[in-house]
Amino acid sequence: MYSQTQIEKYISLFGFSGSMGNIRSSHIKHTARELVNTYSDKFSGDFENNKEMVSRFTEVQTKRLRNMLAGYVTRYWKIKMKKEKEF
Repeated sequence: MYSQTQIEKYISLFGFSGSMGNIRSSHIKHTARELVNTYSDKFSGDFENNKEMVSRFTEVQTKRLRNMLAGYVTRYWKIKMKKEKEF
């Protein structure tokens, strides 16, 4: 199995990697959704706030993983709020 770092190094060899968008593992998406659904009142559309909340509610060992989680939490929270406003 390849690590996330190895995959990113491989993808970065291609010139088009910057324009393809973000690739997140299902583990990051699942964890972020679980955090937002459990602590929805603690998160917001602010990445810095979400970064602090992710550190508080999880035991993330690396800064990179914390930032990936906080980034997806921010994106998911905004999508969730947009859908709630439509109804």
